[in-house]
Amino acid sequence: MSAAMQAKLLRVLQSGEIRPLGATQSRHVDVRIVAATHRDLAAMVREGSFREDLYYRLAVVEIRLPPLRERAEDIPLLVAHLLERIAAGRSLRIDRRALHRLCAYPWPGNVRQLENELRRVAILAEDVIREEHLSPALLERTATVSFSDARDPFDLKAQVHALERRLVMQALESSQGNQSRAAKLLGVSRFGLQKMMQRLAISKDQAPPKA
Repeated sequence: MSAAMQAKLLRVLQSGEIRPLGATQSRHVDVRIVAATHRDLAAMVREGSFREDLYYRLAVVEIRLPPLRERAEDIPLLVAHLLERIAAGRSLRIDRRALHRLCAYPWPGNVRQLENELRRVAILAEDVIREEHLSPALLERTATVSFSDARDPFDLKAQVHALERRLVMQALESSQGNQSRAAKLLGVSRFGLQKMMQRLAISKDQAPPKA
């Protein structure tokens, strides 16, 4: 949203009035704004690229939806839901190794990218989606994923938990305990990393000391 459009929207929210194109008089409106963004508006406010007064007008009730990479435990449910819709009556399922790969991938495109991947493999697979049906980029990115991190190789929840924990610990070690740098390595926000550490039972004491 341009600076000019931000100013216009703020004016509407403050006055409750709009002037339709071609009209000579303003009209009163009673509206509620539901807005969504993938941008860090608080950071944009600090940078001066988003109006602070407009930000506080909009941010009355905030619901943060973490990116898919921060909630890998949701992927099996999403896959089941999406396959049911994509398969359109077909008996199509995914084997555990392929699902394990999907859970290990960071999904920079979030749910839309996951859905596109499933649409692609649904064309290639007959009744069971296997690892070889997944896209080359996904297989390459998850090439180091193994089933040896948890006691039961088919305990998906434990496998995902072990993988996430190992990656977070590695990022903290590489950044010498600096959470901002570790979050950047993992592709998550600092707040997201802290939530992950809490969920994975990684205390600050376990992280290497800051340089």
